[in-house]
Amino acid sequence: MISKSGYNIKEFCKAAGISVSALYSYKSDGVDIPSEKLISMARILQVSLKEVLTLFGKDVTGVPDDQ
Repeated sequence: MISKSGYNIKEFCKAAGISVSALYSYKSDGVDIPSEKLISMARILQVSLKEVLTLFGKDVTGVPDDQ
């Protein structure tokens, strides 16, 4: 999803205000992502919060899509 948005990992992290290691911790270690970072990521990627949560392996079953 990140590469499809035109960013590489380092550029995306800089735009989102997070470190590359934090991104990997969110993804692989299941570290909770602060809501302001989720919102920032959704804006950068131009996707819904649900899609961002899915990117990080969070279970969004039953969560309605953004309108």
